[in-house]
Amino acid sequence: MNKYEFKATNLIAEVFEEHGVKFDVKNAHGFETIVAGFPIDGGPLITEEFISNSNDNDVAVRVFRIVTNTPEARRTRAMEACNILNKEVRCLEFTIDDDGDVNASYDFLNSTPDEAVGEMALEIFVRTMKILDDRFCVLMKAIYTNEELNQEEKKRKLELLRRFQAALKEAEDRNDDGEANDEELDNFASWLADEVAS
Repeated sequence: MNKYEFKATNLIAEVFEEHGVKFDVKNAHGFETIVAGFPIDGGPLITEEFISNSNDNDVAVRVFRIVTNTPEARRTRAMEACNILNKEVRCLEFTIDDDGDVNASYDFLNSTPDEAVGEMALEIFVRTMKILDDRFCVLMKAIYTNEELNQEEKKRKLELLRRFQAALKEAEDRNDDGEANDEELDNFASWLADEVAS
């Protein structure tokens, strides 16, 4: 006999119980929600919700208030951080709402087979923990500093600079007088300056 009203809630609860994930189930306004929490390094206690409102398997996964009430002056940076996270991580979509809260979401397909629902919920729960442990610092950096947010972009620009320095040395080695006046090198330098400025 099913313990909860909706099929997906029962399927997720069963797998969570098997794997020792602590959770609560809440019922309100026709929605049944499994709520499971975890702490993140250097951040708050996070609650992830698995929401069902029918016997379909289109479970809505929501992480509300990862960051709360971002100051108005920092919301553009917080939005930039959300965009960076959306490029770097799979599964979760990060957004900032009108109150300045940063949230994340994921949605199961309606056609998700019954036998996969619980395991998928466990996987997204574990992935959410890992993603937030690893990348919460990007949100904090956006809100509390003026540092470069996108480390990958910074690495790319440093690699471009390294390539430029190598090309400059090569051009100097080719010229008898030790000066690099090569048109190709000038073009590369101009392109590099545009890239680093972007």
